[in-house]
Amino acid sequence: MTATLRLALWNTVAFRRRARSLALFTIIASGSTIGLLTVGDRAVDAQQSQVAAPALRSVQVQPSPRGVGRSVLTPADLRQLAAIPGVAGVQPILSTTIGIKGKPILGVVLNPTTPRSIALPPIVASVTRHVFPLTGDEIILPAVTQGQNLRPLLGHNITITLTPRQGDHGSLALATARVVAMYDPSWQVDGPDAAYASLLTWSATNAGVSRSAYLAGTGYSAFVVTSRSVGQAGGLLQRIQSQGYYATSLLQLEVGLPGVLRLLQLAGEIGAILLGVLVLFGAASLASSSTRQRVREFALLRAVGYRRGHVFRMLVEEQLAVGLGCAVGMFLLAAILATAINQGLRGTQSLVHYLAAGLLLPPWRLALAGAILVVLVLVLGGLPSAGRAARLEPSAGLRDM
Repeated sequence: MTATLRLALWNTVAFRRRARSLALFTIIASGSTIGLLTVGDRAVDAQQSQVAAPALRSVQVQPSPRGVGRSVLTPADLRQLAAIPGVAGVQPILSTTIGIKGKPILGVVLNPTTPRSIALPPIVASVTRHVFPLTGDEIILPAVTQGQNLRPLLGHNITITLTPRQGDHGSLALATARVVAMYDPSWQVDGPDAAYASLLTWSATNAGVSRSAYLAGTGYSAFVVTSRSVGQAGGLLQRIQSQGYYATSLLQLEVGLPGVLRLLQLAGEIGAILLGVLVLFGAASLASSSTRQRVREFALLRAVGYRRGHVFRMLVEEQLAVGLGCAVGMFLLAAILATAINQGLRGTQSLVHYLAAGLLLPPWRLALAGAILVVLVLVLGGLPSAGRAARLEPSAGLRDM
């Protein structure tokens, strides 16, 4: 350890009260910024692993729109697709139309579909912590649709209206469903009036046939075929199409983060910019004030043989020591804040899939970038004053006596 470094560390401890305000501000501001960015970063990782990555290896198979080839998707097609090499799983999708009417709902027509495991709707309210998979007569409704608030239906058994076909005519049939959750109506991947349920019985009733007859005659609305890896997805799409199926990639189903998590990301990014500017000015102001108060000290150091470079290096090392201490405090505060925000947001059903449980530590790249920014800004802020102090002559100390 050099003499200037020993002196710099001693001065940092001796004059810690002078730097306390700036250090506390830097730790709080940088810790808050890194904490917000940590939550957003972890949510992005979850979004990529739970939504984007499955979409990259998924193919949607639908009945041929031109009436040629596979115009009906039956259980036999499901088995045939599942047997293709490289297929990890096949999810059958059904859809139908239902009506809901009764106090306090004046009447809405919805188009329920099977929830796709790679693109689950964002839940805003539920009666159970684990909504998926849906079983029996459970149904998920949009919180608002067609100008009506459906939230009062949450947790209740409701009567839905079906329209069984009888020749060229339709009649009315009633069924019961239990509303277990509400999803964000801005989610319109499956249409503006979608609902989510296990639909085989309702679809068959609407068609006026038995369940087995419905699957054999009308068939599934679609299949979601998932490959074992992203690398196999392209070849899987070609193999499916070569067997006469109308198949498309599911990349368009990639969805972004919920609004509140995007807001946290934006706040962290803006905070990082403001942090750099404010800490830079704060460091410059503190260093300038400290230089004026320590003129005699610098002059005496010059008088006992310290060169200008020694004084300059000592002051830079002081700022460096303060910056490293702030970086440690930043990391600890960021971890505490990120964990607290994360746990608080996990109470919201629509966000729970994006947020992991337990202690949330900043990613090492983010922590390293934050530490470098804090140290660099503090050092840069002190450079002008360090240069002025290094240029002082020994006689300057006499003027302060």
